[in-house]
Amino acid sequence: MAEIVEAPREFQAGMPETILVAIENNSSFTWETSEERPINASYHWLNSAGEMACFDGIRTPLEGPIAPGERVEIDVRVEPPSEPGDYELVLTMVHEGVTWFEEQGFTTCGRKIQVDEYSGYGLSRQARDIFLSLNRRSQVMEVAA
Repeated sequence: MAEIVEAPREFQAGMPETILVAIENNSSFTWETSEERPINASYHWLNSAGEMACFDGIRTPLEGPIAPGERVEIDVRVEPPSEPGDYELVLTMVHEGVTWFEEQGFTTCGRKIQVDEYSGYGLSRQARDIFLSLNRRSQVMEVAA
């Protein structure tokens, strides 16, 4: 079972965020990760119509085995879609080269997320000023066209 413990409700398009996720092993066997066949936390993005917008999210490796009944919290890196809009972030697990866990009965976790246009957040003051200037010029050119 996956659970989002801590995450923003709004993301900026294309700008990765780190969210806190709880993973619980409700199976009867230990989840063993290996170099050959790693087990990773991952995610899918669904658009507002419920259609798949991104199937293969960034992978976050497990730090070690997870025994039956054990619950661990991990930081998962998430990259939102590049287009602004309303989406659902669906957290899951994947055993690389073997299966996506939801195909084996794993309970995923979904959360509605608003993806906003990138605003230049995180850039230095000089880089942000350039970004905003170019963005304004681009908008003026679109209006003129």
